[in-house]
Amino acid sequence: MLCTITIETKNEKKGVKKKIMSKKLFLPLMVAALVLVSAVFTGCQSDVEYYHLIKDTLTLEDATNLLGSEPELSTYYYSSFEKDYADYLWQNVASQYKYTWTEDKITKYFKGCGLNSDSAEKMTNYLITNDYGVVLSRDGNICNFIMIY
Repeated sequence: MLCTITIETKNEKKGVKKKIMSKKLFLPLMVAALVLVSAVFTGCQSDVEYYHLIKDTLTLEDATNLLGSEPELSTYYYSSFEKDYADYLWQNVASQYKYTWTEDKITKYFKGCGLNSDSAEKMTNYLITNDYGVVLSRDGNICNFIMIY
């Protein structure tokens, strides 16, 4: 017997206590609970993948040091970091520069920078298919920096 619920009642007329035994409720309740929990978690899963990234702006001097040469205006630079350096950046960058985005959100970000759909998708694809991929672009004396972690 897995579980029995005992209820004691008093027969008011006779003053006698009697026990009412319930059926084995434990197993059916557990099966129902497992089915419900399974249905909830299965329904919540999605095929959307999330990416951790760092998005920041750099001074022209910092970008030059990073690339080894001064970046040209309106040019996008693709690169990737070694794991150790990417780990270092991730651990030392303030949380306000860390994001968790979907592929679609990354593409929309690049479109918001004025790129057409093809270029935005190309950059997004580069970032998500290269370990610790980096895209850097220069706008005046400021450089936009985005890295997938």
